[in-house]
Amino acid sequence: MDDGAALELEHARRASSALDYDRRALVQDAFFGLARARRTAHATALSLGGDAVTYGALADWAAAVAERLGGGVAVAGVRCARGFAAYAAVYGALASGAAYVPLAATSPEPRQRAMLEGARADALVVDGGAAPGGFRGALVVVGRRPHTTPPTSPRPRRAPDDPVYVMYTSGSSGAPKGVVVPHGCLVARVAWLSDAFGHPRALCCKTSYAFGVSEWELHWPLAVGGTGVLAPPGAERDPSALARCLRASACSHVFVVSSVLRLLVDDLAAAPLPALSYVLQCGEALDGPLVERFYGRVAQGRTRERNSQLQRLLSRPFSTRFG
Repeated sequence: MDDGAALELEHARRASSALDYDRRALVQDAFFGLARARRTAHATALSLGGDAVTYGALADWAAAVAERLGGGVAVAGVRCARGFAAYAAVYGALASGAAYVPLAATSPEPRQRAMLEGARADALVVDGGAAPGGFRGALVVVGRRPHTTPPTSPRPRRAPDDPVYVMYTSGSSGAPKGVVVPHGCLVARVAWLSDAFGHPRALCCKTSYAFGVSEWELHWPLAVGGTGVLAPPGAERDPSALARCLRASACSHVFVVSSVLRLLVDDLAAAPLPALSYVLQCGEALDGPLVERFYGRVAQGRTRERNSQLQRLLSRPFSTRFG
């Protein structure tokens, strides 16, 4: 584990030291547990427009991907467009015992190859297309959702200190750098998010898988029995489309950066959002005038909350709880 991952893990451990959760758990354990439980197997795990996939069906899909990967893969790249297949790819990689490296489908081929080589990936899971030239690992296609539960083979059991994913920086200040995040860090973060902001009944998932916040969007709702509401393509750049998604899907939680929140305020104020309980801002500096504008336009007369623990862990964050 490198110094950055060790520091992140220590931050998560401090924040979660008072929480009651299984410190031996891996990120995928909660999801697969819910998928096998009679009460939640048929609950909606993901939705996109008028389509949906249940916990049980998504787990079967992930198991099929894991079988294609086999048990000898330590690190698998994942290159999928936003959609159900991306979740099957991620959880399939984890079920196989591998860590995953999210790759943006729109990234140039040399960058994809450099990331895979830097992470020493043994395989690449895709929803279509070829592997970048020069990649020597296995190419696994997610495929369609299976109609029956596929057979499963024994897989190696990882430890909380083992990597769950490798996230690459943008490279704006030089060559992209891979940050290794262990299972224990992400499990602790999910436990802390639930403790601080409740279980998300429906969390809007709009962030590219190549950015860090997407990991919270991807794993948090599926760890607690909620629904990940996948925003339509382009909604992350279109405030009106994002507001329509939040309203139509009755989202309870959403992450935003302040530059998006600034554009989103008027669209959120256009009609009531009775289901929306939390707007979580992180990743960019948040100025006072924007806070006041948000409360004046969107959260009129509703509860204002700032969370000191979030303020320590994220970059100038701000959380709004409605109710």
